[in-house]
Amino acid sequence: MKLVDAASCDDKSLTLAAELVYSSLSMFYDIFASFGVPVKIILAESFRVRGCSVSNAILALDAGGNVGGVMADLGLSEMQRALYSDLQLFMRRAEKSVTPMLRDALQTHAAMIPPIAGAGRYLARFAVGPGMQGSGLADLLLDRFEQNGSNFYLHVHRDNKRAISFYQRRDYVFAAGSEREFCVMSKKKL
Repeated sequence: MKLVDAASCDDKSLTLAAELVYSSLSMFYDIFASFGVPVKIILAESFRVRGCSVSNAILALDAGGNVGGVMADLGLSEMQRALYSDLQLFMRRAEKSVTPMLRDALQTHAAMIPPIAGAGRYLARFAVGPGMQGSGLADLLLDRFEQNGSNFYLHVHRDNKRAISFYQRRDYVFAAGSEREFCVMSKKKL
């Protein structure tokens, strides 16, 4: 596996990356899909849209261009603006008649996610394909994330025991106030 900037990848690799990102955050993306929004198409396009949460993504590709993993990070100061850009891409593709209901569903989802205060890097998207789990690829991608900065943050679903165990092994700890459906985990490098 080699790590490459998503923006330099071909459409096939970006489509595979979009499928992987979708599957890792299906609870969120299913909201849009349930209102007829073509989520995977928009995700694939968003890798090339400046300012989106995945516009600086790194893909782990094998020799055949198959995607084994995806990692995208943002500075915490960029996070709100990038997530707003993401939402705009999806909302523009929704039928006008469903946008009020879609907005309500997104607000309900947002209530499950605690805010993050402070400065540092945010792990916006992180996914390793089923065939690559346990191969060391997750460590390689997280190492890449942790190259820049000293304070790192992420959200993880409270029932995702495998991910929580992985992050704890990597010295991430739960932040105070993480009693919602999603939890904040953080790490400070000395």
